[in-house]
Amino acid sequence: MAQKKWVWGSLSLTSVVLVLGIVYAFGPEGFGFGGSGGSGATMEVETKIVDLGKVAQWRKQVIQFPFKNTGYKDLLINPEIFCSSQRARATLSSETIPPGGDGNVEVVFEPGDLEGQHKIFCVLRTNDVDQATVTLTAYVELESKFWVDPPSVMLGALSAGEKIEDRIVKLRWQKSRRVVLKKVVPDNDAVTVTQEPFEDEDSAGVDLRLAFEPFVIETEADFQKTFRAKVQVHTSMDAKRIVMVPITGNFQRPVSVNPRILKLGAVTVGDKFKDVLEVKAADGQTFDVLSVECDASFIKTRLEEVEPRTHYRIHLSIEAMEVLGEVNGIISIETNAKWAEKIACRVVGVINP
Repeated sequence: MAQKKWVWGSLSLTSVVLVLGIVYAFGPEGFGFGGSGGSGATMEVETKIVDLGKVAQWRKQVIQFPFKNTGYKDLLINPEIFCSSQRARATLSSETIPPGGDGNVEVVFEPGDLEGQHKIFCVLRTNDVDQATVTLTAYVELESKFWVDPPSVMLGALSAGEKIEDRIVKLRWQKSRRVVLKKVVPDNDAVTVTQEPFEDEDSAGVDLRLAFEPFVIETEADFQKTFRAKVQVHTSMDAKRIVMVPITGNFQRPVSVNPRILKLGAVTVGDKFKDVLEVKAADGQTFDVLSVECDASFIKTRLEEVEPRTHYRIHLSIEAMEVLGEVNGIISIETNAKWAEKIACRVVGVINP
């Protein structure tokens, strides 16, 4: 009588036993799989978190993470180690650590001009069945040798021609350092800077007292909406030879007209219709409309004062004349508002037969 064989699919029972024997012999960690604890290589790190505390800016930090293989098989570590900061790099003492052997991960962090609190972590990939990835973390607070407070100046909403004074920018450095300000140069004629020396128990420095008198003239074609400038501080420090202090602000139109462009669209010869322009002062501003003129004969205007010296309405009566094709007109508004003596609205459209 022929001997029977158990068959699973296309595998005989003998083949299955052979495969299982190979897996058992090599262990699941040898294939990069996870597995149950208590077998294979084990990476035991002395400490996975290091707090460096406060350290000086620009000073290179070298951090050691010693570890041990407490398993009974070789501990394999991928040499490609991911670090969360481009200014950090990690190196291994060895990619293979035998059972009972010691190893080390060295992390070098070069902060450069970084400031404040930072967390740096590096991730290792291993054949440890309980921790396929190991994360090593370092905390550090970088103390600047030279700092600017505030680092930028926001002027907020500005009225054209408004003068702003006494915005203070504090330049500070450690008192033990000898720092010389070679020159302080604003890149815009609307900015003036005066310097006042400062000193206390721990630090020295200079207070920059800034004043602004930005001016802008509104034209029919354009209006400068944003004020931008920089103050360049040239120092004797190698690491901070030039310090930039950006300055920004947003202008309010002293007088605005809405809409700026009146679009008639496509109209037919002889069509009649009405529209309005709203002319308003910015917050805190007053003005008078002195005259309203239009260079298009088919547009008639009538001025109404809605709120005294702050809000006017221009009523438009439009009658398409015997002119075909594209039409353009300019409604010019003359006021006594500084920096907005003349404002305008453009009228565009197409007259069809």
